[in-house]
Amino acid sequence: MVALKKIILHVEDDTRVASAVSTILRERSYHVVTACSAEEGLRKVGKVKPDLVILDIAMPGMSGMTVLNKLRTQEGSTTVPILIYTAVPGMVDDGARATVDGMLVKPVENETLLAEICRILESRAQGAVSS
Repeated sequence: MVALKKIILHVEDDTRVASAVSTILRERSYHVVTACSAEEGLRKVGKVKPDLVILDIAMPGMSGMTVLNKLRTQEGSTTVPILIYTAVPGMVDDGARATVDGMLVKPVENETLLAEICRILESRAQGAVSS
């Protein structure tokens, strides 16, 4: 049986960061979908049904915190794992931290990002098996 590629939705307004992360993840055989804004991320989450959302917090227009709140209440996305990937950790309160599966502060080493993604996906897979 061939394992399907995991789908990762990366919501990031900085095109350089989005491109770099996409390259790293594709090299590890993930299917990456990028959203350049919070609004686009919310539209895409229902369409692509990601295995993980990597979410920037500091974005123009709608903030990542608003996206996080909507993802945690929007039908079809309440259980999707979320990794906050931000340069502004002070914007993330304790309540929000309790609703996500991980948080990394930019910049991080590629291996650190990959290890956190693997940890979250493996944790979710084990939870699905034991349920």
